Amino acid sequence: MRPATRPHRRTPPGATKARVLAALGDGTAMTAGEVAQATSLARPTVSTTLSKLSKTGEVLKAKRGYRLPASRQADSPREQP
Repeated sequence: MRPATRPHRRTPPGATKARVLAALGDGTAMTAGEVAQATSLARPTVSTTLSKLSKTGEVLKAKRGYRLPASRQADSPREQP
């Protein structure tokens, strides 16, 4: 008999990216761990997302963590409580 497994949940396309960008929306640089804590996403998921966003220029690497470019800070989507 196979052990019971939890069903695998996937987030809707773009939802992770939107949550990460919203967490960075105030212009403060954050580490992957800080973004993960703020968004309740897994740290490895956030780290991968930030790396991809950095490669496309949607976020910038800061001295400590990542931040939004100045042009994106004003129009960043805010996560609703």
